[in-house]
Parts: sequence; C-alpha cells; structure tokens
Amino acid sequence: PMDVAALARILDHVGDGAELQLAEFETILSRLKLAQLLQGRVDTTDLRSFEGDGKNSGMVAIDYNAHTYSTLRLVGSELRKYVFGHRPLPRGPGEAPLVRWVHMDPFDLTLLLTLMVKYSLH
Repeated sequence: PMDVAALARILDHVGDGAELQLAEFETILSRLKLAQLLQGRVDTTDLRSFEGDGKNSGMVAIDYNAHTYSTLRLVGSELRKYVFGHRPLPRGPGEAPLVRWVHMDPFDLTLLLTLMVKYSLH
C-alpha cells in the first residue's frame, strides 16, 4: 500500500506547469488499472469458460454507422488489443463516425469492470 506522503510526492508532479498534465496522469492510472484487471485473463488457456461455444457467446464488439459495420470477437490477445486500443476512424471525411456496441455473454464482472475503466463509466 502507498502511504499519504508518497502519494503527495507523486501529485506534486501533476498539474499546470508540472511534468505531467492531469489528463496524462489519468490516462496512466486508467491503463495501469486495465492491466491489473486483465492480469491472468489474456493469453491463457483458461479462457475456455468465457469463450462459450465459439459461436454465440463471449464478448463481441460491433463498430457501425449507416454505411458500414465490422464485428470483432474479443478473446485472448484480441481482448488486449481492444482494451488498450482505439475505435477505428471513419474511412473518409464525409463518413459518419462509428458507434461501438459491446455484447457480453455470459456475464463476467471483471470484464464489466474493465469496460467501466476503459470508457470512464460510473
């Protein structure tokens, strides 16, 4: 556990005129929390229970707009790429931005917490 004095020393380096801006510090903390949540879940053979039958269960992300869509099954290393990556940009300047739909089946509390950290949900 970190003591209050150590935390104060870290926070002295965050803010206006400091080495790190608040947004950068928040990004670092979020990435560290995501890594902590995923520890032991990615690149292991123990993901079978989350993969389900390989067709209709697991976690799926769908990026779509009025003109296009793409589907990605989020298992193993794909889950890591998704959690630490960014949504694809529209293909052209006139194309609408993509909306992301994430479906989780079966329910997994750790992955739900991971989504909450990634998207700053509360």
